[in-house]
Amino acid sequence: MEKKTIICPVDFTNVSSIALEYASIFTQKIAGDLVIIHVIDRSTSTAANATSSPYSTPGGYDKLINEKLEALRGDLERKDGISVRTKIEYGNLEDIVPIFANDKETALVVMGTSGAKGIKEVFSGTHTIKVLERTFCPVLVIPEEAEFTIPQYWVYATDVKNNNEADANKIWQLCSLFDAKLDLLHVEKERGKKEMELEETKTLQDRSGEAIITFNKVKHKDILEGINQYIGEKEPDILAVIQHEHKKWDWLFKEDKISKIVENANFPILVLREE
Repeated sequence: MEKKTIICPVDFTNVSSIALEYASIFTQKIAGDLVIIHVIDRSTSTAANATSSPYSTPGGYDKLINEKLEALRGDLERKDGISVRTKIEYGNLEDIVPIFANDKETALVVMGTSGAKGIKEVFSGTHTIKVLERTFCPVLVIPEEAEFTIPQYWVYATDVKNNNEADANKIWQLCSLFDAKLDLLHVEKERGKKEMELEETKTLQDRSGEAIITFNKVKHKDILEGINQYIGEKEPDILAVIQHEHKKWDWLFKEDKISKIVENANFPILVLREE
């Protein structure tokens, strides 16, 4: 993988240690740099501090955040042996993160969510959805209740009308860092007659060498429920999906279409923009 930077935004009111663990292990695998970003919203950053606090002024608050970032950087470098850089930026998270994420050197953004109990909540969160819509590199979303595990089994839920080799290859590049098993899942409606073209899958398998890539076609009356059922049975370490520009998120969560399996997902979701 040519790109060598992993971006991980942090909020010190609710730091996701699991997100940092995932960011760290991907950084190790690509032998690159981890950039930890804390975004300060000036309108709220000092309001929560007591007026008697030495950190109640903008300069004092910035100093506090910088101290925390430096402590975090030191811990990660000592523990994981990675190169870590820190940034303090001012503005809104959904504006700042895409600026760094869309840098040509950025391979991945890792974001923890706060209070999200499943995919529907993860993707309907204000900050997360805006970052996803403005970010062109892959984004790994870590639900609050996720437990860290080495991601050795991935499921890519393909969309029959929009799947292409470029999308699958992006996922494979990240998956192959861990010599992981990758399932390409296509759910075909039981009443449907259209067959998926598999040339991109065959090409991907030809490139993968000894890697384990399997293609699974499942028939179900509802595509979303079929995906939910499959991941509920297989319990992947990471679920990968593609954000299609013209569809936004409609295919992923329609009202009353997300089963309890997906709504209660406690594993990371890798989101990529359509090539």
